[in-house]
Formats: sequence, structure tokens, C-alpha cells
Amino acid sequence: VSEGCLEIGYGVAPRKRGNGYAASAVAAILEVAANDPSIMTVTAQTAFINKASQRVLERNGFSQVGRRVDPEDGDIIAWEKQLR
Repeated sequence: VSEGCLEIGYGVAPRKRGNGYAASAVAAILEVAANDPSIMTVTAQTAFINKASQRVLERNGFSQVGRRVDPEDGDIIAWEKQLR
């Protein structure tokens, strides 16, 4: 992760999924990050098969910026949101 970049990660317990907790948490992180002038970009990664997390990031304004294959996790999508 480069200077001025904040990488986020999150997870939600299976019984609590689908209630908007992840989307709300990501939105709150973005709000705090936007108020920190040293943070220019927020990044995240999702598994290609994790459509719910992809939707969370898309709804919060992230864009896909790349893909890679992780030996343990398989196909991974890299995401980014520019703050400044």
C-alpha cells in the first residue's frame, strides 16, 4: 500500500448478512477518511465469487482497478475509490 492510500477489509457474521451492516461500515470509513487530508485513495479487494462484497463497494463509489489470482483465495478483484 502506497503513501496516502488506506486499504480496508471487512466481514460480517453469516447470520447478520443482508442487513446493510457492511455497506454502512464502509460508508462510515469513507467519511472518516475523507476528513483526513493525508488519505488520497481507499482500496479494497474482494474474491471474484463474493458478489455481495462487490455490491457493497460499488454502492460506495469504488471502481474495479485490476484482477489477480491468489494461491489461497483464487480470483481477486482490486477496487479503488479516489478521495482527492
